[in-house]
Amino acid sequence: MSKVDADPQSLTRKITEEQVPSHFMVQKMTPYSGLGEHKTHLNAFRAQMLISGVTDVIRCKMFVVILIKTTLQWFIRIPNNTIDSFKTISHIFLQKISANQIKPLKMADLFDIRQKEGKSL
Repeated sequence: MSKVDADPQSLTRKITEEQVPSHFMVQKMTPYSGLGEHKTHLNAFRAQMLISGVTDVIRCKMFVVILIKTTLQWFIRIPNNTIDSFKTISHIFLQKISANQIKPLKMADLFDIRQKEGKSL
């Protein structure tokens, strides 16, 4: 990977103008579509970037590269000049993706099920 073109509307000018070093190589990471554990995915990405020793700006650009399907559509809809750091994109990502995650059912949820009068199970 050499240059990464991220959506310039969501990222600040500081981020879009910094080039990814031509020698930068990131380990193959599974793209994130919104399915699966989003916190685990984000933590794996952070660990990879820590090992790579890249700047905060490069983290922002590389994070965009691994988004696909629903998560890429989410990123495209972020308002102009919102992303100014990896901390910002992480916060927005966790907030938005967490809100859209389907929570696993627990045994206690069964107690909330009620049969309406005249309805069969």
